[in-house]
Amino acid sequence: MSKMLRTLTLFVATLFCSYAPTPLLATSYCPPFPPTRILFVNNCNTLPPGPGQFGTGTYDNPYNNLFHALNVSQPCDVIYVFPGNMPYNADDEAAAAILPDGPYTLKDNQRLLGTTTEAFPSPCSDCDKPTLTRNSTGNPRYPTVVRILVNNANNEVSGFNIVTPTTSAINIGISAIPDPITTGVNPNITITHNTFLVSATHGIGLNLTSFPSNVDLLYVIENEFIADNLITHFGLNISFFSGLAFVSNNSFHGSIPSFVFTSSIFCSVFERGNLGGRVDLAILNNTISAITAPSTAITGITIVNEDPANMTVVALVAANAVNIGGASSSNNSGIDISSFSGGGPICLTLVNNIVSTPVNVPGYIFNNGNETGSFLLTNYNNIGTFETGIGSAPITYTYGCPDLRFPFFFEIPLLPPGF
Repeated sequence: MSKMLRTLTLFVATLFCSYAPTPLLATSYCPPFPPTRILFVNNCNTLPPGPGQFGTGTYDNPYNNLFHALNVSQPCDVIYVFPGNMPYNADDEAAAAILPDGPYTLKDNQRLLGTTTEAFPSPCSDCDKPTLTRNSTGNPRYPTVVRILVNNANNEVSGFNIVTPTTSAINIGISAIPDPITTGVNPNITITHNTFLVSATHGIGLNLTSFPSNVDLLYVIENEFIADNLITHFGLNISFFSGLAFVSNNSFHGSIPSFVFTSSIFCSVFERGNLGGRVDLAILNNTISAITAPSTAITGITIVNEDPANMTVVALVAANAVNIGGASSSNNSGIDISSFSGGGPICLTLVNNIVSTPVNVPGYIFNNGNETGSFLLTNYNNIGTFETGIGSAPITYTYGCPDLRFPFFFEIPLLPPGF
């Protein structure tokens, strides 16, 4: 075995260890006393109503209006939602509660949990996930079903069907980030075990934007994203200028083979005046299928750095299965990584991915719009065709990127799901 191969093998074997993707929800923001409240919600509650005719939020007499429950909730509350007898519609519930319409909005450090999280006894043995939705004519100021405004906060949304005909399923806007020096807490957001049904042509399943600090931690784990239109926009869109994102074990596909996302996972970095910041991405074990993709620009995983403030992107893309079928067009690709002209550098570790594409469709495409040395690539044990974009500066092959800054260790998966 050559010295080069031994070095690469050692790098792959020891890069990370002890896989532990469990969300690390911090509790330092929430006072230890009184303990966290749990508010129960079930829209088929027919028991004598509590104040306001919406129930009392207990397990035996849950609120029957989720919009009302969130309105009266406090920071640090857990809101636990049963399936009920119909979808929870934010606009209809706001009208019933005589409140301004808008999305379901979480307060600081709240967890919004569906029945399938199994945190509490379920009223039935085979409950489905509760469904959250909005009317297609919902308030255009907030084009989303669930909204998280993070202000010194950690939030979680888990265990729901999120259905929307014309808006994003979840839109997370960051309003403020605490100083880790004074708070000692790194805020994070957890999105897990949800099913997103995205029907709008320009719809987005999960839209996460504007992370103004390098202390943010985003988990997107074990969700299903379903495109329910011929060409839907993004499954998962992450647009921020500094932060950490862990995207693992999610699936992306159409409700029928001809329905696709233009990009299933889209991560973009733009200038926000934070000179020299950094983004860390771990994209692992995701399954992406665009069975009959048209000849328009369809990609499975896209990472773009076009931040002229010299933002650095450090990314691990490992053990993902990407299947791009349909038209043989150079506009399509399985995994597309780009550092645009004037943007910051990228250091990419690409390991154990399997990408299937038709003839003339690259499995992997790399674009370096900057000088030589600004796009560093470790490429090991990937299946699929490789291509460098027209006009791209050279790609520099390396044997290791800076350590990712996640507060846990994990192994690089050996194979994508199903292999």
